[in-house]
Amino acid sequence: MIVWILILVWLQTLTPTPSPTPLPSTDDLVKARFVTDTPAPLTGKAFTLTLIVELPPEAELVEFPTFPAQWGLFEVMNVGAFESRLHEDGWTIVEQPLTVRLWQPLAFRTPDTFISYRTAAITTPQNIPVTPLTINVPTVLDFEDQTLRSFKPLIDLPYVSPWLILALISGIGTLGGYSYHRWQLTRSKGKRLTVSIPPSPAQIALDSLAHLKTMHKPTDYPMIADILRDYVRDRFEIALTTTADTIEELRPKLPEKSLADLQRILTDADLVKFAQVQVDPQMIGRVIDFARRWIIATEEQINVKGNS
Repeated sequence: MIVWILILVWLQTLTPTPSPTPLPSTDDLVKARFVTDTPAPLTGKAFTLTLIVELPPEAELVEFPTFPAQWGLFEVMNVGAFESRLHEDGWTIVEQPLTVRLWQPLAFRTPDTFISYRTAAITTPQNIPVTPLTINVPTVLDFEDQTLRSFKPLIDLPYVSPWLILALISGIGTLGGYSYHRWQLTRSKGKRLTVSIPPSPAQIALDSLAHLKTMHKPTDYPMIADILRDYVRDRFEIALTTTADTIEELRPKLPEKSLADLQRILTDADLVKFAQVQVDPQMIGRVIDFARRWIIATEEQINVKGNS
């Protein structure tokens, strides 16, 4: 009995066990590659690379690659829009053009690029690499050309002695210095000496009164007196103290009428300034005109006295 059991176990080990049927895979069906119509572009010349993805009916794209401005050794100038075409057999072709250029005469391989897809049977996104493309940028140098070529002929220039050049430079410098010296002399002779003459005390006082008349403020009355005080101080070179002392200082120099008129203006100004006496605004203009006439008359008296 035991022998038959062992024989049955041995026969079961000899019977092959059927393996499970694998799930269909689209790795061999989904294809992605780069193509170009310019496999040998010139250095710095823009050309077009196209990314092509072929999808069977049960597959769809999940993620498409992005291309930075500097994609490996490729300079990406422009990234075109997606173009999707559906064939009658259910396959979908997705294309995206890239405008790129290369700057060295070498063989370049497109950088590693991946796409992501999924199917109805495999819902987890799957990544596959894009088949790379090699671009050969030719050189413009012909290394097999052994022909020797002559240089361009030299240009014959007339010989000029360095001593002659030095003499010319010295002569130009001497002539320039002489011309500058003559110009300075002519300029100095043509200049006129201008002397700035300061305005006289009378002119300063008259200008101040003219400016004061444009203001027409009652408080300007003491300013009229201040202008007259400054005038007699500078004109007669006296020290200003009180109104009475000022009149006494001027008594030997001015007639009595002029002194009386000046004393009346100074006294009224002291009343306005210290006693707060109110002044009619319309009176200010008349007092300013009276002070102007007094200054002009005083100047005339001084000139007549000086000429006699």
